[in-house]
Amino acid sequence: MNLNNPKTKNIINWFLSLQFIFKPSYWLMNNPYSKELDDIILYLLDKYDFKDIDSFKATAKLGNAIIWIENRPYSCITLYETPLEHYRPSRLTILKALKKLDKLEKEEIVKEKEKYFDSVKTIRKNIGLNA
Repeated sequence: MNLNNPKTKNIINWFLSLQFIFKPSYWLMNNPYSKELDDIILYLLDKYDFKDIDSFKATAKLGNAIIWIENRPYSCITLYETPLEHYRPSRLTILKALKKLDKLEKEEIVKEKEKYFDSVKTIRKNIGLNA
């Protein structure tokens, strides 16, 4: 079976979409679906990893694109401050992007914890407590 065949991809995606019957958080979406945005996000996901999470703006970079990452899953993974920001990709693309984003967020949490414990050790050493 050729997985790159468009008909095969459509069949696989149809079956994968059945999972959303059991995920109520994906039932209602704020923005209308856009095939163009879906294609753009899928391309970016295939080529790049998320980086530079900005928790103040609720965005992350995916390649050179800035992606809105909050309001999960009902209104996220849109191109921030572009005409396409009022549209959304498919639920499958959103799920794929969130899995990829979660990986980066977990890595950043580990880094933040390491920084915290390193700073605590430094403070304890500086004030004369055993590290």
